[in-house]
Amino acid sequence: PQLAGRQVATGSGSEPARRPPTLQDMMRHTAGLTSGTATGSELDRQYFELAGADRTPADWIERLSHLPLHFHPGTRWDYGQGFEVVGIMIETLTKRRLADYQAEKLFAPLGMIDTGYFVPPGKVSRFARGPDDHELLLERVLPDLPVVVRPDPAVVVLPGDEARVFVGC
Repeated sequence: PQLAGRQVATGSGSEPARRPPTLQDMMRHTAGLTSGTATGSELDRQYFELAGADRTPADWIERLSHLPLHFHPGTRWDYGQGFEVVGIMIETLTKRRLADYQAEKLFAPLGMIDTGYFVPPGKVSRFARGPDDHELLLERVLPDLPVVVRPDPAVVVLPGDEARVFVGC
């Protein structure tokens, strides 16, 4: 409901969206949301600030609801924040942290025991990384967090799980 009645940015202001973004649009990156890196416009800057913000899911959605869409839903493709919206929807509907829900309903049934949002300290030696990934490693090696402030669609998959899923091992 917070994302209903969206406006779409135009060269001269904004206009009502022809239709609301759907769940499919969110997952296809065709919702009109953006990552905030495409054009360098003021609207991009606002989306970019939203992307890096540490806010509660409710506050994040509230702030997102005030930003116009970059384009009419379903008309273009652009990396955006649709997966964050989907993650918040899953948390709202299941009353569970996204990481816990995915671990039980997605990763465990697929046998993906080495997939999650962070690399547990005991598995750091198995984390494949390049020479410049020190900062990424520090960000991703954390003990279990008490709360997921804003669902992050970027999960970490260790090599065994990747082989199981993509090669069928």
